[in-house]
Amino acid sequence: MANFESSVKVIPYSQERVYNKLSDLSNLEAIKDRLPQDKVEDLSFDSDTLSFTVSPVGQLTLQILLHKAFFKRHY
Repeated sequence: MANFESSVKVIPYSQERVYNKLSDLSNLEAIKDRLPQDKVEDLSFDSDTLSFTVSPVGQLTLQILLHKAFFKRHY
């Protein structure tokens, strides 16, 4: 199995907001028309799974296996 890594990015939103958005993959519905139609095909998702096909890689599936509730840490 191949391992793909990218550089670390800073997200200009709170951890809670990012968690709430990404913990339900169906929220990606809002950005699907921004994906390159000639590169991403067969896009499907529900709250826990995201699948799509990218040429020449093939089908990719991301699945959330464990949901851990967000909690604020107070220091």
